[in-house]
Amino acid sequence: MTGVTLSIAEFAREVHSSRETVRARLISACVRSAGKRRGADVYRLRDMLVAWLATTNGEVDPERLPSFQRKARAEALLRELDYRQRCGTVLDAEDARREWGRVMQKIVWAFEVLPDRMERDAGATPAQLATVEKVIEEVREELADELSRRDGEPK
Repeated sequence: MTGVTLSIAEFAREVHSSRETVRARLISACVRSAGKRRGADVYRLRDMLVAWLATTNGEVDPERLPSFQRKARAEALLRELDYRQRCGTVLDAEDARREWGRVMQKIVWAFEVLPDRMERDAGATPAQLATVEKVIEEVREELADELSRRDGEPK
């Protein structure tokens, strides 16, 4: 262990931040412990400062990290993505598109059969059915407009 080493608590006191924030930034920047002192992990001050200064608004800017830390961070992110895909918490983009297409087909089908069911099961009049069909068409158009917008922001 060469150079100045600090624990997370010591560094947090120096930069007037919480231990949780310091810990999160160190993890995000893939900074490894330089050893232990009295049972607590200690880190090289240089590595802690690089991780601390490489963050903007609490997010690590990979471009501000040294190349070996950028590589370690990228590898860690890829491993995490692979793990999440295996666990089923992240879907491949094509699988997600296919699933959304299946869901949207069911929604369209439900809209299409609604007037027939209302006529058969509830005895709706032709005027009522015309109103329902008009509302369904408006809702479908609004839904299509909303889904076609790239940014997903409301009108």
